[in-house]
Amino acid sequence: MKFINFAIVKFSAFLVLGILAAQYFPFNFFSLHYLLIILAIVTGLWLWSRKQLIQHVYFGIATYLCFFAIGYFTHQIRLPQFQPKHYSHFISENKTDLVQLKITQILKPDKYYLKYFATVSAINNKSATGKILLNLSKDSITKSFSPDESVLVYAPITDIPKPLNPHQFDYSKYIKSLGVYGQLRFSSTAILKTQTGSKTLMGIAQNLRAYIVAKLQNTNLETDERAILQALVLGEKKDIDKSLYDEYAAAGAVHILAVSGLHVGILY
Repeated sequence: MKFINFAIVKFSAFLVLGILAAQYFPFNFFSLHYLLIILAIVTGLWLWSRKQLIQHVYFGIATYLCFFAIGYFTHQIRLPQFQPKHYSHFISENKTDLVQLKITQILKPDKYYLKYFATVSAINNKSATGKILLNLSKDSITKSFSPDESVLVYAPITDIPKPLNPHQFDYSKYIKSLGVYGQLRFSSTAILKTQTGSKTLMGIAQNLRAYIVAKLQNTNLETDERAILQALVLGEKKDIDKSLYDEYAAAGAVHILAVSGLHVGILY
């Protein structure tokens, strides 16, 4: 196949293989020296091959290894243990921390908690980074958070629990794949301060969607009809009743609920 003969396709394949290798076979240490050594070998082989009448395979092999290494180490450096300012380095077990956060995404709530993704900017007045899961108790809420809102919380950061039963869905593993390695579970009494943070494009989009959803709730549409409309046009699926979702799944049409506003616009 001519498509596979393109160099960029081969390089991309080895880059992806490197990322997958890091995902399933991670090292417990990281050193930039390995990547620099491979790059030096590739450069040396390139300079040497330019002077050769007959080209050898060594340069090609080294180049593929270079892309494999780039993919591997790119994934590795995203892990908390290789980020000196990640919040996991500043916390200890059974200790309450002063955490400065910025809300990035509103998640589907469960029976007891409102859920959010947030980025940590400081812990105990020390600069920190990292993505975290927030669980705000419904029994104690006075207001919900909005995207881009800055929040100061006094609560302990804990690990996300693993499933208790074998073969059960591992939510902790799934959420780690999203870059989330800890959670905060707190009530409104733990919230010390809230204020509007700097605007982001994602935050503006989410706030606009929330505004449209609020307007739809004031219409005469039935609950299920409104939920389907929100899912199709706005990509907002939190209000879909489980029984309604199961009916779509049984009819083999659950993929319709995954259609975004962009696809609807294309159809029109």
